Amino acid sequence: MKYFILLLCIGLLTTCAYGGDSLAKDSVFSSLYQEILESKDKSFYKKIRESQNFESHIDLNNKYRTYLMHKVNFAPVNQVKSKIESEKNLVLKDRGEAHITVITPPEHDAIIAAGIKGFSMNAVEKDYASKIQSMDWSIRGIGVAKGHNFAGVYTEVYFLVVRSHQLRKLRVEVANKYKIPRKVFDPMKQDFHITIGFTVGDLFNIPKDETSLDPDLNLRNMVW
Repeated sequence: MKYFILLLCIGLLTTCAYGGDSLAKDSVFSSLYQEILESKDKSFYKKIRESQNFESHIDLNNKYRTYLMHKVNFAPVNQVKSKIESEKNLVLKDRGEAHITVITPPEHDAIIAAGIKGFSMNAVEKDYASKIQSMDWSIRGIGVAKGHNFAGVYTEVYFLVVRSHQLRKLRVEVANKYKIPRKVFDPMKQDFHITIGFTVGDLFNIPKDETSLDPDLNLRNMVW
């Protein structure tokens, strides 16, 4: 990194000394700057994808407490939270952990209520606990949702918008294996995301896909 910074400074001085376009795409400055940014990006993505142990979340005695998730390293997510707080001048609450929900609690409860033969979260975990943590995904940017929660209180929720063909395939496989009707469980509907934090509480049943991306929040600036 010190080597890159030294060359960056040399490139900048050289560009200025010869009166060239300091931000030209083919300049030493811009190419080295881009290389440093990409190095920083790779470091962030490597950290957020650090291997995590699978966590089971089965609580059949309580509503909305059973679900399937892909565990994510919390530290880099918390780093982004701090940057958002600084830029937006607000304080965000968090859950002290990070994950991508693959099958939501309401979806699980709806499948059970529909009496789908053979389905149970124990059975799903048996099929996927050993491989769900190795499934790939990508981050599309930072999303935000604003509105009133079930108690009528205004809240703002910030999250990383995620795309994953492998996690989507898992949902499709579950739907097909247990022959679950789409009106009960639609494998294409879940907006994969990683919750960063919220001002009051989370918001549900609202888009958390690429349509919710906040143009004012650049993820690259957050990891720099």
